Amino acid sequence: MSLESTHRNLLLRAGVYERKYARLFRAILIDQYNKASQAYPNAYIVDPNDYRDVLFKLYAEVLPREAQHAWDDYVKPLTNDQKDIIDDIVSFLGLSTPEGELIRIWREASRSWLNINILSKIRGLAETTQKAIAKVIENALNDEDGTSIDYIRRTIEKEAKGEVNKSRAMLIARTETMTAMSKGRRLSMLSSNIEWEKKWIDTPDNRTRVSHRYIALEDYRPLLDPYTLNIPRTGGTEECQHPSDPILSAGNVIQCRCSESFRPMRDSSGRPIKRTQSYDDFVNII
Repeated sequence: MSLESTHRNLLLRAGVYERKYARLFRAILIDQYNKASQAYPNAYIVDPNDYRDVLFKLYAEVLPREAQHAWDDYVKPLTNDQKDIIDDIVSFLGLSTPEGELIRIWREASRSWLNINILSKIRGLAETTQKAIAKVIENALNDEDGTSIDYIRRTIEKEAKGEVNKSRAMLIARTETMTAMSKGRRLSMLSSNIEWEKKWIDTPDNRTRVSHRYIALEDYRPLLDPYTLNIPRTGGTEECQHPSDPILSAGNVIQCRCSESFRPMRDSSGRPIKRTQSYDDFVNII
């Protein structure tokens, strides 16, 4: 399968997840706005934990499923390389490991990674919602009827189901989906016992960031080597391990639709190179 086809199929899967979880995130936002309306004129503090369950559900579903897709796309086909060494390849690739055990490993790694990173994620979401609600109230206060408590409450309730929250719910779902998919694909490569190289794959349209187009022109590099991206509007640079990596600034993550392609590193005989380093804790490297 070509790089273009693999990337296109990934985006199709991403679209299904995004639409599913956008509905759930929108329901959270609507509920938070309605609570803010009921609390007004008293202060309403957005609870970060409102987002916790949906985020866990998203990562628990998307990350291991995408790990399975990557395994099927990149690892399994290696057994077709050279029929005379198929037993050797199967043994050191880990293909003899039951798929149920691999899925368990991927799910456990997903939960462990999110347990470490969940707090910063939900706090960031809550802070953005808090600011958005405050802006709605500020704008309403500047209206002619802004002195009316009932008017402010109705305005917040109207915005709850408005286009801004609809768009933001999709943005959250897309960002987290693409992060989960990238983590899953990377975890899949790390789960095999050979050395891999990776390449950044962009979506070839005018919505793709210029810095992402440029990095996609670069050749394959070792799996653990970082990419270096330009930071939008600052002139600086930053490193990451994969598209939608949470360590990137918002300007390089939000709405990103890039992915990665992988290929095995090979010895002089064309055989996949067996990895010598042991990865006992996937959480720190995915």
